[in-house]
Amino acid sequence: MTEPASKPRARDLAKALDELVKQHGGVRATARLIGVAHSTVSQWINLRRVPSVDAVAAALQKLGAPEDARERILALARAVAESSYLTTGLPGVSQQLASMLDNERRAVRIFDWSPLLIPGMLQTSRYARAIFGGGGAEVETRVTMRMGRRDALTRPDPVDLVAVIHVAALMQHIGGSSVMPEQLEHLLKMAELPSVSLHAVADETDFHPGLLGPFIFYEFEDEPSTVHLEHHRSGVFLYGEADVDAYRIAAQEVREVAMSAEDTAALIVEILNSKWR
Repeated sequence: MTEPASKPRARDLAKALDELVKQHGGVRATARLIGVAHSTVSQWINLRRVPSVDAVAAALQKLGAPEDARERILALARAVAESSYLTTGLPGVSQQLASMLDNERRAVRIFDWSPLLIPGMLQTSRYARAIFGGGGAEVETRVTMRMGRRDALTRPDPVDLVAVIHVAALMQHIGGSSVMPEQLEHLLKMAELPSVSLHAVADETDFHPGLLGPFIFYEFEDEPSTVHLEHHRSGVFLYGEADVDAYRIAAQEVREVAMSAEDTAALIVEILNSKWR
């Protein structure tokens, strides 16, 4: 992946990598430590080539970079990657969606708290289309990409998804009678996957952090965890250790007030029978 030298984020990443290289004895010594050609390291710090997030993460691990430096440099690498999606991605695919797809591809565990909507990875195409609204090529591209997110749950090494939904999300009329029954039945089907754990939160609960809004918590094998907060027109990724730790605790507290997977499945069946059949 290449990036023009005029990109500020790419320059910041190159500068951070250059500082790291100098701390480890120069280009050739660093290349030997991380197991790549010295020309590759040289291209990284001279803005002739931008490394992938995975390459940066592997290099930082092999160099034993301190946690604060690792988080800062990985955040820069992700920012550059996200900027690249804007220029190389498909029409209708936002930076946020592209970044989410990348996180889902690399994550080993995901916690998704979605109080008012069905989590994106568990949506049907018609439900997603009802949310995006309108029509046309861009909407269809977004729907197709959203459906592709299921691959992370069904591939040979699936990501473990814990999806927690407020009962309100199950009671919505999004798309009406032609969409919601199908969506609820799809939830039951997806919940049968070994990689998916689906839970609902009832109305009668005390305060918990989930009441402050939806969030997705990503855990990776060899990288620090990240959090995604989605808004109406945009979203934000959190990489800071304090922020991520706070959401780790929030995820635990939301899970504690949620129903069991068995009770959740029974509730969905009850809603289907009483409301849509």
